[in-house]
Amino acid sequence: MSCRYALCGVERRMRTRRYLEIAILSAAFGAGCAVQEGAAPVERRVLSAARLISSEDSGGYIPDRTVIGAKASKGTVTVTEKPTVQLSGLPLVQFNQGFSGREVLLDLGEYDQSVDFGANGSLTLVAQTTDYPLSGDAYPVLTSFQVKDGSGNLIKEFVNLKSGCASEGMWICSGSSCSANPNCSVETGTVSAPVSAFASREDWAQHQAPSFGFVSTNDFPRCNPAVSGAGCFSEQLPTGHYFAKYILVSNSGGSVSGVTAGLQVRVFSKKDTVPANADVVTSGGINLNLILVGSKNVNDSHLASGKRNLNLLLKELNRLLKTESGAKLALNEINVFEWTDENGGSQYSAVDLNYLGDMFESGSKGLRADLSANYINVFLVSDILLDSSFTVLGLSGGILGTPVNGTQSSGAAFSTFNQLASYNPSCSSNSCFRDVLEGDFLEMASTIVHELGHFLGLNHPSERPEVVENQDHDGLTDTPKCAARTSISSVILDQRACYATDTQNQEAPLSGTCKAKCDAVTSPSVYLSGFFSTTPQSFCPAVPECQFNHVMWYTTKNRKKNGSGVWVEDGNLFSLQSSAVLERSLFVR
Repeated sequence: MSCRYALCGVERRMRTRRYLEIAILSAAFGAGCAVQEGAAPVERRVLSAARLISSEDSGGYIPDRTVIGAKASKGTVTVTEKPTVQLSGLPLVQFNQGFSGREVLLDLGEYDQSVDFGANGSLTLVAQTTDYPLSGDAYPVLTSFQVKDGSGNLIKEFVNLKSGCASEGMWICSGSSCSANPNCSVETGTVSAPVSAFASREDWAQHQAPSFGFVSTNDFPRCNPAVSGAGCFSEQLPTGHYFAKYILVSNSGGSVSGVTAGLQVRVFSKKDTVPANADVVTSGGINLNLILVGSKNVNDSHLASGKRNLNLLLKELNRLLKTESGAKLALNEINVFEWTDENGGSQYSAVDLNYLGDMFESGSKGLRADLSANYINVFLVSDILLDSSFTVLGLSGGILGTPVNGTQSSGAAFSTFNQLASYNPSCSSNSCFRDVLEGDFLEMASTIVHELGHFLGLNHPSERPEVVENQDHDGLTDTPKCAARTSISSVILDQRACYATDTQNQEAPLSGTCKAKCDAVTSPSVYLSGFFSTTPQSFCPAVPECQFNHVMWYTTKNRKKNGSGVWVEDGNLFSLQSSAVLERSLFVR
């Protein structure tokens, strides 16, 4: 493969301690990443489980709920794992090879809408290749997901690919380089008659290969047609018999004729009796496994200042999720584990970006079996090394992380820069106000929430601001399509750019712009009311035209003034209609 990672909207942290964030998309499937056939494959090693120690057993940090804040369990959610589907002897395909006759049909069983899903339930599929005989591995790519009635008649097809995919393959190769086949994309239909749950090829492809490893994660339904239009056509999963089709796409290069492997698919159904977008007190909460990597972070967490900073960090996460994001989420259960140097944590305390997947796999394997499926693993390392000049503040193992431990996508990682115990020197108690907390510390909290949003399945709405025609948008009609603005010599796509360019009416069933609709129902107008302050405000959360994701919007990086009163914004704009994505997430309960 000519590029292991497709970096989209790369934001990095220079050694001068300017905090930036990096977003990594799919390996072979990310936009702009060419595939090189015949190159050395990404090696797939089976890693042993890390030896993690519970902080309760070590006498270390125990989260203080009186500081962090209350939990927010929705109380209407149950999650059930169905019997694992396991097949063997399946054919492989290459990136540029048509897969007609090579798709594998999986019978997922019958589901009853009211019994298995309720008003706001979902179904999550986690697929992994097994018994791969070559060097490297294969991506399990979901090519069909459909529901039929008792007579075998199609009720709904959630993945509708163009015919060129099966006949020509996903990629076109010339020499040693391959690019996306334009005839292999997702049939999207129209706003009034969408024919796929995915908005585009990129939207579909990123779920089939995560940032690290070879596990694919797909969940349905994916959005809300009441506000999202194209790419959405079902607010509820119907009663019927469910089927899925997969192909196994080899990354080893060369012919795979006659070579076979196995496929394992784990199926999780989530039942929620409260309808989407209901006027509820909480949308639910998420559970975390907080893993302190390396003895420096572990030792800091045993100090009074380290414990205080961890409490304040989690308190800020809770505030961002509950209040500033408008998502009505919170932190529920929090388990803390220590991965010391002597237990193998030293190799990951200052971890190279290329080995994050190894850390996610080994670290998550060290957790108890009951801490899978409903916990997000958050790894706090000292540094994530990108190259000799930059480190990474944080990133998610995938856009829609896997609910299964023991994979190279099983977590999200964040850099503490060895300051867990030294952050916030002016703060001497758990009751410190935010105005005495350091900006770098608050930025770390913002980044964690931001990457948790990615792990829950939220995307970048607009990218590549250099020229308008190169901008990528999320494909959902509820997200404003803002043009970039120029600041000194930089082209920037940010909240202020949206304020200046939010003039395009959104598509049916919406109408008008978020700015116009927000100003119409408020007096005085509050659309970006903090436009000239140091903290731009959220858009009107009750206006349908403004119902894109406030988690990712609010945690946009560096949207603040520096000491000279100059705005420093890196253009990392995130937004996606939140309620349908977050409320239906397997992790939100």
